[in-house]
Amino acid sequence: MAGLRKRTNRNTLVDDSGNVLLDVESKKSTWKLYVEDIFADATRRITVTPGNETGPPILRAEVVKALKRAKTGKSPGPDQIHVEILQLLEEHLVDAVTNFFNCIYATGIMPKDWLNSTFITLPKKPTAKKCTEYRTISLMSQVLKLFLSIIHERIRGKCDAQISESQFGFRSGVGTREALFSLNVLVQKCRDLQTDVIICFVDYEKAFDRVKHEVLLVICVVCKKSELMAGI
Repeated sequence: MAGLRKRTNRNTLVDDSGNVLLDVESKKSTWKLYVEDIFADATRRITVTPGNETGPPILRAEVVKALKRAKTGKSPGPDQIHVEILQLLEEHLVDAVTNFFNCIYATGIMPKDWLNSTFITLPKKPTAKKCTEYRTISLMSQVLKLFLSIIHERIRGKCDAQISESQFGFRSGVGTREALFSLNVLVQKCRDLQTDVIICFVDYEKAFDRVKHEVLLVICVVCKKSELMAGI
């Protein structure tokens, strides 16, 4: 019939050898190996010495600001705590959350539950069969996201000072749209002047998943960020 699209089986998954996986356990095992390969870089624990900078304690105002800034309508993590519930906390409970965050910040020890996340797989194309043809989304605890947003705000200003002016994207007020506009203007001018334009594109596979955390932590310490904060 006209207007009808052929249905595709989005549950189809093949292993590295091209064999179709039929049972759930085989699929889970394949996904487990794939995710472990992506996050193969083990984060080295930084030893905090008494002389290390730890920064001021987390303020209640920082928690309140992070709660207001948190995006709603997001899926919860394994703890099933929605961000909307956190935003409805009474004042004395906000104080309790602040104290909880300060315990983590002072010790650098994250709750074990925060180290678990739920992975959701979304196909990049209708005919996706291999793990690499799926986009993996990690659903983390909303409480963890709240804590990390406070840490992010604290280090964002210091990190921005270390980033080159040529960096577009992941900087406040300097998005990729500005870079694309500048590139478009440059190409147009070169065409008007009949001048060649040489553009080099480098595509890093799974760039964010394959970050070398040990190297990143060393850079944070060298840049005089809090070693404890870097360890978190």
